[in-house]
Amino acid sequence: MALPGLDRNACEEQMRAEFERALREVADAVDNAPQGRVIRDSEEKARDAFRLAVMRIGFGRCPAVAFLPPCLMLYFQRRSP
Repeated sequence: MALPGLDRNACEEQMRAEFERALREVADAVDNAPQGRVIRDSEEKARDAFRLAVMRIGFGRCPAVAFLPPCLMLYFQRRSP
């Protein structure tokens, strides 16, 4: 029995929405950081925004993320909030 095909449009939309949200969060973190502390005050927020985007996509929203290397998925699972 063959697996159903990937709904590419739905997967792309879900991925795009999550990463656009992450990009907005990163922009907010950079914009809100005081001068001279942009990297220090936005780095963790940026990392967390992208980590959460991958988590949201990978766990139930888009089956394409299931093809990420297992070590990367384990990394994201261990670092989930």
